[in-house]
Amino acid sequence: MVALILQDLLFGTVIRAMLTCFGLYGGTSLLLLHKPSILHKVKPRRVMNSAKHISHRGGCGELPENTFPAFDNAIAKGTQILEIDVHLTKDKKVVVFHDPSLFRVTGQAANIRELNYDELPTKFKSHIGVPFSTQTVTTEGVNIKIPLLEDVLQKYPTLPLNIDIKAESDELIDETHQLLKKYKRTDSVIWGSFRESTTKKLHAKDSTVPLFFSMAGTAKLLLAYYTGVLPFMPIKESYLEIPVFSKEKIKSLASLSAYGSKLNIAGVLAMNLLVSPGLFSHLNKRGISVFSWVQNDEGMYDYCFKNGVNGVMTDFPTKLGDYLQKNKISE
Repeated sequence: MVALILQDLLFGTVIRAMLTCFGLYGGTSLLLLHKPSILHKVKPRRVMNSAKHISHRGGCGELPENTFPAFDNAIAKGTQILEIDVHLTKDKKVVVFHDPSLFRVTGQAANIRELNYDELPTKFKSHIGVPFSTQTVTTEGVNIKIPLLEDVLQKYPTLPLNIDIKAESDELIDETHQLLKKYKRTDSVIWGSFRESTTKKLHAKDSTVPLFFSMAGTAKLLLAYYTGVLPFMPIKESYLEIPVFSKEKIKSLASLSAYGSKLNIAGVLAMNLLVSPGLFSHLNKRGISVFSWVQNDEGMYDYCFKNGVNGVMTDFPTKLGDYLQKNKISE
């Protein structure tokens, strides 16, 4: 009998201790979620943090992607950041181009890394498909040459850039970093990759250059947020760049697949987890901005900004510029 009483007392003590620990953990997590500066140093505010208008591939829905005509057009329409992609040529030149292969854009069946810069084609296909769209862009009458990153840095010395390191290449990272240092742009660009391995290398190369989350980094961020761990965690990245879809958009995309109903359910679940004003607010308080890619209609611009997204990437800079002006959306 005494043994049973002692056992019950011990069990009760353990349960109370566990509940106390969980209560302290939950309460502290909630406090730090809303007041992260208690534990974390707020990241420095940069000009990119206030950006609402970001042109994907330079605004590839209006002029050929990753080209100076597209960049100039996007700037004229009010873009605040140019999103670009980079690769390395055989002679170690950093070029602004999305695909590793030249074929989709130029028709030439070769990879960029196999050719010297002077050997790259100077003409694009007559029509180029716009990503995430059924539209194409004509190249007729447009003076086109694949740009060097150095030329972009020279031509737009103060305009922020979002640089996607497309290849798994230490040399590409090194050459890109040297250019950023040469033109004193390490504080006015964002760089990163969807690959976590490249993201880690970029951070190791220069932790002062603002970094965007990889896909794996975004998944870890969400797991940490929904388990209450995030408020305790240090974060090396400065920008979260994510796809955002409304329920209507997911349903529309799912209808194109044979697995429509399953994809619709999975997509809605994923977006409910990813599109979280509470998460976005916490990140903002830590100096981390949230950008959505890639939105091309007013309904989705509305959806993003109403859910706490700071800025939107678009293929159509004119459309987004008109929307921001019409709705008087600024910093």
